[in-house]
Amino acid sequence: MKALPPLRKILSIWAVLTGGASAAVIAVMRVAAPAGLPAADSLGFQALVALVFVGAPSLTGLGLALLIGTVRARRSPAKRVD
Repeated sequence: MKALPPLRKILSIWAVLTGGASAAVIAVMRVAAPAGLPAADSLGFQALVALVFVGAPSLTGLGLALLIGTVRARRSPAKRVD
């Protein structure tokens, strides 16, 4: 079984991908905001939408990745240092 990547690397990759996806959602909404919703032009509303549609699934994915990594680490035999 391959060694697991360090937690710092996992969190760094997650943060970069989440930030990039959130910025992309906000950029798309700045260009083409929904016409029927007057609040859609505000940056606060766009950030909230980005948090709901990017942040929540991203946190769920991070939690699953950490859970799977924990299960894999606990199942692998411990390496003893003498």
